[in-house]
Amino acid sequence: MNQRPGGLTAVCVLAIVLGALGLLTGLVGIVGMLAAPAMQNLFSGMPGMNDEFTKVQMEMNAEMMAVAQSRPVLTWSLYIVHLMVASTLLVGGILAVMLKPVGRRLLLGVFVGAIVFELVRIVPTVIMALENMAIVEEYMPRLAEASNQGGQAPPGMDQTMGAFAKVGAIVGLVAAVAMMLFKCAFYVVGTLYLSKPRIVALYSQAHDVAGQGDWN
Repeated sequence: MNQRPGGLTAVCVLAIVLGALGLLTGLVGIVGMLAAPAMQNLFSGMPGMNDEFTKVQMEMNAEMMAVAQSRPVLTWSLYIVHLMVASTLLVGGILAVMLKPVGRRLLLGVFVGAIVFELVRIVPTVIMALENMAIVEEYMPRLAEASNQGGQAPPGMDQTMGAFAKVGAIVGLVAAVAMMLFKCAFYVVGTLYLSKPRIVALYSQAHDVAGQGDWN
């Protein structure tokens, strides 16, 4: 009864890791949204860039910011739900690894909710990524041209930079979708594992031994 299965430990630890990373990325995203206008203005004063390059970069940043801010209600709703899911994963994982029954119930609930959240969130994520990809593909040749102050850029440099930017955006999008699929797979496996009779019995026994004065 005092032995915690290795599978249970793995599920709880991974939930804690995903929760902590989720909180970090969520908070960074919120700060980025709030600080984006100031960062854009700061960029215009960076040394070593000619006026044309700065102008084109500012135009590209403005269009990408417009994409990010074009759906404010949806964006902020997703951030709020993201933080709620991450917080519950973190707290539930900590309590579950301590064999607290409430931790198991929290994880079961958040696993199901997180699957729905990830499947819903992937749609606007892909749409915004495609919109940003089109913007980057449009502006990279102009940036390449503007960065060549002497006008002696190798032939095809602008097309090359545009292709690299497009490939980078595609790789980022594929990575985001792959991460979503990985998390959904983990949530499914975690739900099935925590629902096993022997795991349910383990938490029930832990609660009985701990007594009614402990968390349940």
